[in-house]
Amino acid sequence: MTKGDTYGIATGYKDNYDPWKFIWAMAVQAGNPLVDGKNLKMDDPTVKKAYETYFGWLTNDKVVDPASVGWSNSNAVAAFASGKAGYLMMTTSRLHPHA
Repeated sequence: MTKGDTYGIATGYKDNYDPWKFIWAMAVQAGNPLVDGKNLKMDDPTVKKAYETYFGWLTNDKVVDPASVGWSNSNAVAAFASGKAGYLMMTTSRLHPHA
């Protein structure tokens, strides 16, 4: 879906919450929660892979607009709404595996 000035994914890398929510969700989906009890597992290989995947959409796969490095979530929504992205990743602050 990435072609010209239209990209496959819209995301806000600068947003205060969105990157963490997606990295947390990807780590959980891969079988390793980012937080285990009272321990933060930032250096776990599964968490590292989640970071690499999320930021790799920009650096390796080139499926997000390079300008998204400075975007908040509202900028990503605007890009999607204007047809400049084919997919808008969404989550809420209530994203929790036991919710």
